[in-house]
Amino acid sequence: MTNDRKRKLEKLLKDNKAKQAKKQLADDFKKYHDIDITDKEYIN
Repeated sequence: MTNDRKRKLEKLLKDNKAKQAKKQLADDFKKYHDIDITDKEYIN
């Protein structure tokens, strides 16, 4: 049971990291290049 929880936690942390990276990328594009990509979809 604990291995299952550990895998779920690892997946959630990985997903959260990817989500934060995408948000940071969109913020950087907007700030430095004045390109708005907030409504675009990305592949993980």
